[in-house]
Amino acid sequence: METRTLRIWDGENDDGGRLKVSGVPRVEYNGPYLERYEAPTEAMKTNAPEKKGWRIGLILDAVKARAAVFRQTVTSRDDPRVTDIVIGLGGDRKGPAPLAAWSTDPQHTDPPGQDAPCQVWDFTEREPTEEEKRSLAMISQGPPTDADRQRRREEEKAKQR
Repeated sequence: METRTLRIWDGENDDGGRLKVSGVPRVEYNGPYLERYEAPTEAMKTNAPEKKGWRIGLILDAVKARAAVFRQTVTSRDDPRVTDIVIGLGGDRKGPAPLAAWSTDPQHTDPPGQDAPCQVWDFTEREPTEEEKRSLAMISQGPPTDADRQRRREEEKAKQR
């Protein structure tokens, strides 16, 4: 399983429509990365002639005991994965929403640049579900040892009796 970092920045659009990003990230999530894909919705099919879908990305941060979840528009599984999301007030939404997102080369320095712009529609930070907690616990344990495998074989034999 892949480990990724996601940085959340505060930002705002100035009077000229330019995006101003804070100098330091508000929060950074580090941990195992899971993703799944959803087919495009009917509304997306009518608004965009190219075939698009959603990538739902999830980073489980064990240190913070939180899950960072985002929804990104993609045309293929090869599209860049988000590394930075700018959150602020703007657009037609009430309350904070993603203003911009990028996939940044990890060798570049802060603040983020637009190496590969990404289209993120939603972002939330939440408690991990029970299933996610179990997955995180299994990931934290690492690969099974020979003793683990032997114990599992003995348990299976006991169940078969």
